Amino acid sequence: MVTAPAQPAPLPRPALDSHTHLDMIDLPISAVVAAARAAGIVRIVTVGTDLESSRWSARCADDHDGVYAAVAIHPNETQAVSAEVGTGAPAPGSPAADEDAEACGARGSRRRDGSVTYPVSLGWIATAA
Repeated sequence: MVTAPAQPAPLPRPALDSHTHLDMIDLPISAVVAAARAAGIVRIVTVGTDLESSRWSARCADDHDGVYAAVAIHPNETQAVSAEVGTGAPAPGSPAADEDAEACGARGSRRRDGSVTYPVSLGWIATAA
């Protein structure tokens, strides 16, 4: 287990952490959010990388003020996800349908020849139940 570092001095102005994975931190989330606030971080975006962590991120945003969810499927997870979901409008209860999900995205890399590696369909994310 990794121990938390010493609390840094507060930032000179309020700031936003635009990309974190709170689900990967082995500490109480309320304590992590409180430590971030003490350092001057007023908003946190926690990013899902698969269906489970995207659902977790949406629940975390519901439970903590100033925490927002970004639901996504990491390119390494697309094969597993494609077996679980289809395409279309957000399904009720899906991470993308959650009103606290502030971002929903697809990731992939475009090669010079125009082909895409690790294509991710927004529909996969949107219909994940």
